[in-house]
Amino acid sequence: MASDAERPKDTPLHRLGEGELFSEAPELGVSLGSIFDQDLFNMPKIQKGMHNVESAKVVLANYHEVRIRHFHQTLNKYINGEL
Repeated sequence: MASDAERPKDTPLHRLGEGELFSEAPELGVSLGSIFDQDLFNMPKIQKGMHNVESAKVVLANYHEVRIRHFHQTLNKYINGEL
């Protein structure tokens, strides 16, 4: 965007009401809204499961969360002055 270009107007804020689904928000669309609905539905179960882990640490899958694991390992190296 050029520095002399006019800034576009802000998108209006839409707060969901109590019990309103993300899939009902037209700006998200049904596809993306449904993903958020599913995530929100699963959140209490995930939270409960995290409290049931004896080690009190988050356990990441070997394959699917490899990028998350690598990010945190690299971040820890920066914090500890190893990089």
